[in-house]
Amino acid sequence: MNKTYTNEEVKNMKSTISTLHYLIAIILALTVFPNSKVVASEYPPVPSEHPRVFITPSDVVELQSKKSDPEFQGLWNNIVSLSNTHFLSAALLYLVDGNSTKGNWAVSEALMAIINKPSTSVSINKSSNIMNRAACVYDWCYDLLSTSQKNDFIAEFERLADTEAPGYPADYNPYSVIVGHIAESNVQLSQLIAGCAIYDESPTMWDAAIALHWDKFIPARNELYKIHMYWQGDSYVGRFINDCYNAWFCRKLGAGDVYTSDMQYVPYGTIYNTRPDGRQFKRGDRYDLKGNAGKKGPIFRTMAMYWDNPYLTGLGDNSWYAYYAASNDGSHDMEKVFEFVFRPSGLASSPLTDLPLTKYFPDPMAVMIARTGWDWLNEESDDAVVTMEMGGCDFKGHTNPGHFGGFQIYYKGALALSTGCYQDKTAHDNNYHEKSQSHNVLLILDPNEDMTYGSGGAYTANDGGQICQPPWGTYETKPKDYDDLLDNFRKAYIIGRQFGPDPNTPDYSYIGGDLTPAYSNQPTPKVSDVKRSMVMLNHFDSTYPATLIIFDRVVSSNASFKKTWQIHSIEEPSIDENTITIQRTASHYWYGPSHGAGKYSGKLVVKSLLPSDATLQKIGGPGYDCWVEYENQNYPPDPQGGNYDYENGMWRVEVSPGAGRAEDLFLHVMTVMDVTTTNNPAVGLIESVQLVGARILDRVVCFSKSGIELTEQLSLTIPGSDSVKVLVCNLDPGTWVIKKDEIPIILGSSTIEGKCVYFSVIAGDYVLSKTTLVRGDVNSDEEINILDVVRVVNIILETGDPLSELENWAADCNGDETVNILDAVGIVNVILGIGECRP
Repeated sequence: MNKTYTNEEVKNMKSTISTLHYLIAIILALTVFPNSKVVASEYPPVPSEHPRVFITPSDVVELQSKKSDPEFQGLWNNIVSLSNTHFLSAALLYLVDGNSTKGNWAVSEALMAIINKPSTSVSINKSSNIMNRAACVYDWCYDLLSTSQKNDFIAEFERLADTEAPGYPADYNPYSVIVGHIAESNVQLSQLIAGCAIYDESPTMWDAAIALHWDKFIPARNELYKIHMYWQGDSYVGRFINDCYNAWFCRKLGAGDVYTSDMQYVPYGTIYNTRPDGRQFKRGDRYDLKGNAGKKGPIFRTMAMYWDNPYLTGLGDNSWYAYYAASNDGSHDMEKVFEFVFRPSGLASSPLTDLPLTKYFPDPMAVMIARTGWDWLNEESDDAVVTMEMGGCDFKGHTNPGHFGGFQIYYKGALALSTGCYQDKTAHDNNYHEKSQSHNVLLILDPNEDMTYGSGGAYTANDGGQICQPPWGTYETKPKDYDDLLDNFRKAYIIGRQFGPDPNTPDYSYIGGDLTPAYSNQPTPKVSDVKRSMVMLNHFDSTYPATLIIFDRVVSSNASFKKTWQIHSIEEPSIDENTITIQRTASHYWYGPSHGAGKYSGKLVVKSLLPSDATLQKIGGPGYDCWVEYENQNYPPDPQGGNYDYENGMWRVEVSPGAGRAEDLFLHVMTVMDVTTTNNPAVGLIESVQLVGARILDRVVCFSKSGIELTEQLSLTIPGSDSVKVLVCNLDPGTWVIKKDEIPIILGSSTIEGKCVYFSVIAGDYVLSKTTLVRGDVNSDEEINILDVVRVVNIILETGDPLSELENWAADCNGDETVNILDAVGIVNVILGIGECRP
């Protein structure tokens, strides 16, 4: 029998629940956010005893037994061998074994290394490995040091710090804590570690470095880590190793976990950005031509050990990500020593196949990478990978300023890619590689636009691309802190992002952005609106694995400004009316895991649906591989120069309207397949007053033609008579009803983040309209009450009238696509005013 509650009893229940909610919030704050102390003005004290840099006295006892553990025997033997030539390993031998011969040798070698380090470097990054390793020797071999040796160490540490940013004592002004060497090893390792080691004798270095680190670096880093991707490109991710070692330093210092748990996901950018052949999708300045250098292995290992992340363990132990180098700068030495010191026994490992196929890396990076599988490091893989990069802010550093809105496609070879080579300060780098012309982005050519900036006007070519100056009129300005990045370096805004319906194996992956700031940050903007929407479809089909659909809306301030949609390739494309075909058939890149075995065999078929009067032009080949049309000049890379990339790209296809207009729409449908596939999938344009989109295979994707979120009733005609899956984007958040013949058949929810609905129907004529229906209102009487609870119970018990599509949606209060007792409880909570159903 149902109990009837009095008003007083309901009030008491609400009060009790409110109290529980408050207590739960406190517990969550203490457990999930243990680092709130970071914002306090009090800095962690330096321990009074040695060792205190990365290793504590209690650690020494554990390390003495660890060296005999069979799991670490090989690693320890490696360190013993390195101790003959590398002073950090020798210092560890003294600390663990008490081998004073090794210890004294480490002291003299470390001191000689920093004495011989010249003061001419403009950034401490060039000497940081020596400085922080020497600081470890000072600390680990402290009781072997004479007074004169201590004085010599301190003098050299101060000399190196004083000649290189951020100076000595460390000063925040005028530097950036986002990019640049000051934002890496200069403070995070070198001055902080050396200052800690010499604190008893000279506290000045520590006092300045810890204040800068605590007040500026840690808050900025904890915001940046939320991106889950390193912010200086695919190659310079190696600089994240400074953050990794700093986290261990702070923990061992007794400061706890000063960084949030988002830190462990920063390497995920590298994971998702890796193609099946081992290379990285090009993002920014590239020197890692193989895809496995740049300290990627040590980063995986160090973060796996720190956060106990099993996915990073597997990658860190993969032979493809071997130790960085057995070089004389000590990198190899540090990696071995720190792995022995930090790695726990029995570190768990999990396969990447457990990870979702799509991941969104949030604003201010705003990148979505979608895959069809996790066939890792296999050049014969059938996996397709697509990267869609809106890019919220221009981080500077080693990112290219003209890449916003870019895309890249890999399937059995690179089919659409960013081009050019990182050959710093050359005409190629300044006027092509750093420009929008080298990326798969839109160009809007204002012949009078002044794109000159840089020392001596280095960057001059007018390619019609995005603004390089950050902000207008300045040169190489870097974001000073996180707020400055958001306020003054904005190039794009996200208007929607969503993937699903299964979050692990999504049918679709969508991202949309407003790119207007990237083209209009100047005194006389050449555009008033530039929006790009990209959807990657996973067809779960071996013949046609994936499709990328891109819709662009461009409104220029002058109808005569030429607008260009472009796609870059390595091999020469072919054009047949409005169809572009790109193949990748050359031998496997010789750097790959199979060392050149096999052969690439991918094909990309691009259907240019809009503009309807478009002209398609092929540009490339010898003498035109880096051609800037308006400048009438080629800017090729030097094949003998540094960082020459085998995949620098040789060709591109440009799509432009046949006539000058202020507003133009571009719609392109790109499907990957094997080169042996002869039949292209049928692609059809779908267009109404408010919508524009395409049908391919059993999928339909539509966008707002105006670029504005749609709120009114929409008409949608889907050709054919078969079952199709439909994605409609740019919808006002809320509940949308899909009707056929004026009968509601499906409800869809457009979220604030995604602004899309996804549903399955039989091809035909449909109407979509915004509705006031909400989850929990099962009987659609515009009230949530006990009658709705009764209907949910009947649904669970399978009694009463047959379940309709609308009732199934409304009864699913928690939105988990299953109607059960949890939904009944959720609706009861809504009635009591202590909860709500999912939008």
